[in-house]
Amino acid sequence: RALLQLVASMVGEDDPSYLGARFALDASTGDSVAVKALLERLLKREAAGAGPSFYTIGQGYEALGDYEQAILDHNKAIEINPQHSSAYNARAYAYAAKGDYDRAIADYNKSVVDFEAIQETTLTGNTPVTPAATGTR
Repeated sequence: RALLQLVASMVGEDDPSYLGARFALDASTGDSVAVKALLERLLKREAAGAGPSFYTIGQGYEALGDYEQAILDHNKAIEINPQHSSAYNARAYAYAAKGDYDRAIADYNKSVVDFEAIQETTLTGNTPVTPAATGTR
């Protein structure tokens, strides 16, 4: 919790990174009341046009075991940013939890390809040619 408080002091409690870490912590401790409260806060921000992270909202629904809603929110995150490797990874988890292993494997593979492309770009400054970059899968 101390690390979470430090992150909050650095980026603010409305930052998607903080909220994602908070969801993970609350879910790992089984605090579904806290997860629901965070979701309500994010959904109010969305309704007010404050633009929350759909990926983060999806994480919250995953923590509650609502995999259908999590998939819908991860879909929105991917629609906004088709190279969002974390959203593909999270959606894969939700698919696997529902027993849809073919979709889970496809998303896990996509998340790895996109993550490797991000690493290549970050480490070398070169933009690799990936299936995502060419529009193919």
